[in-house]
Amino acid sequence: VLLLGLLPCQGQQELQQQQQQLQERQQQQLQQQQQEEQQQQQHQQRQQQELQSCWEGDFNWVFCCSPTFGPGGNPACWDGGSFNF
Repeated sequence: VLLLGLLPCQGQQELQQQQQQLQERQQQQLQQQQQEEQQQQQHQQRQQQELQSCWEGDFNWVFCCSPTFGPGGNPACWDGGSFNF
């Protein structure tokens, strides 16, 4: 009779463990997502700074319009400044 009384308790413990593991996985996923978002924001901020610095002071063609930024060069080469080709 005592064994029958323990079985539901054991099943409840397993259920609690599963729920705890699920919560831990969800928390890890959330932390990973937050890290990815933070890295993306930092990358975008660096890009913005690069685009702005392209037009600060002397115009730097290599920095602003180099093909290393892509076939059309850095987008800041074409917009944001008053340099005429």
